[in-house]
Amino acid sequence: KTLAPGESLLVDTESVLCFQDSVRVEVETVGSLAACCCGGENLFFTKLIGPGQIWIQSMGIDKMRKLFPPNVVKMGSESNEEDGDHGGDE
Repeated sequence: KTLAPGESLLVDTESVLCFQDSVRVEVETVGSLAACCCGGENLFFTKLIGPGQIWIQSMGIDKMRKLFPPNVVKMGSESNEEDGDHGGDE
């Protein structure tokens, strides 16, 4: 998104990917401590103020990790690679 001079956007801090040097950044408190602790919401948001280009993502990295956990493959003694058995039906 390209912000016009003086245009601002309030976003979740984890959503900010990068921005041009011309963009001013401020941190604002939103909500209450109770909402943060009990509701799972953030207490701080990032305010990006134009002019300049900003790049944001719709989902923070922590939320993405919960939805798409890494597929961990363990190699070791339980693997039957020596005899060619790769877990197939043959």
